[in-house]
Amino acid sequence: MAERQIMKINFKNFVWLMLLTALGFAANLTAAEDTNTIIISSASDWQTSMNDSTNWSRNIILTADIDLLGITLSPIGTHEIPFTGSFNGNGHVIYNLTINAPDSNCVGLFGCIYKGQVTKLGLSSVSITGHDYVGGIAGLNFGGIITSCYVTGSVDGLLYVGGLVGYSTAAEEYD
Repeated sequence: MAERQIMKINFKNFVWLMLLTALGFAANLTAAEDTNTIIISSASDWQTSMNDSTNWSRNIILTADIDLLGITLSPIGTHEIPFTGSFNGNGHVIYNLTINAPDSNCVGLFGCIYKGQVTKLGLSSVSITGHDYVGGIAGLNFGGIITSCYVTGSVDGLLYVGGLVGYSTAAEEYD
């Protein structure tokens, strides 16, 4: 009798496992078909996707750590065309980010965020130089949400300089 109960429990667990697997498969199909989502897993993906300002309003998911050693980047989002999308770092780290723009304002991985979101992202060994509104994650943040992020390295500028964010204010102050 005890053997029969064990078999019954195992069958029940098998049914649940199959159901969860099917639901997970369906979720993956939905994500793959979502044309508003960009998946980034390499430095090449980063350069291709993030240099195109039409992508700055999309959902972006980082699926691996990225080393940008030797690649000088421009900030994602400007005051004229801010980042309004959602960036999920998934707990990954971007290493060796270099932005050298000593005469520019709104300098950081994200130059200007307007109501966008950046989560679960680490930046390690950054070298970021700007003039005003300079930060590791964002130079200027208008009503955006930045959570579970960190920055290590060097962030330099003249006014409104911070390791994580140079200047953050309400979205209503965006002009």
